[in-house]
Amino acid sequence: MSKPMDWSSDPVVILEKAVLPAMWLGHVILAAPTFNAQTDPNDRRFAAFDRAAEMLRWKGPRMLREAGVGITEEAEAAFAAAANEIDAVNASIRRHLRDIQGGQTKDQLLAHITGTLHPAIETAVDAYRAIFISFVLDRQSLHALQAGEALRGLDRISKQIFFISINASVEAARAGDAGRGFLQISTDIRALSKSAQNATRDLSHLVTENQRAV
Repeated sequence: MSKPMDWSSDPVVILEKAVLPAMWLGHVILAAPTFNAQTDPNDRRFAAFDRAAEMLRWKGPRMLREAGVGITEEAEAAFAAAANEIDAVNASIRRHLRDIQGGQTKDQLLAHITGTLHPAIETAVDAYRAIFISFVLDRQSLHALQAGEALRGLDRISKQIFFISINASVEAARAGDAGRGFLQISTDIRALSKSAQNATRDLSHLVTENQRAV
């Protein structure tokens, strides 16, 4: 049985684990009966908002750059907009719990979370996924092209060995009994070169199929 793949170090998975909880955390906090005007606004559950904003603002982009991925200005703007919305919701909920004059009502907060925060986070996460997946596919295509070039080089070498073995067989035949042993060696080399050509052809087909899949 094959071992399941470990996706824990994948940048998209890391970002989603840090950011997506911010989409529903506000609902949980506002719905909890233990949260009221006297609730400690520094409750550790608020830290999830800070982690999400931090991930979008600099940790997530840094992971992409460290992997060699370029980030467009549009994506940067989407990350910043979502981080700002998370900070705004975080601050608004804290004000609401402190019962500060002029703060948003519970219904207003829930409407803001659903109508503004959710779309901002979804846009940012989708942009992050698109950037990283596009990078992976481009890199896979490049590797496929490099593999194809290497295989063509191996094919040329195996063909050269094949023709050399034929010339060696001719020379061995001219030598008569003295070249009998060398004739057998050249025959074996020719068989190996044919096997190498067949293996190279099979690998070329695999590379071609992978390129089509990409």
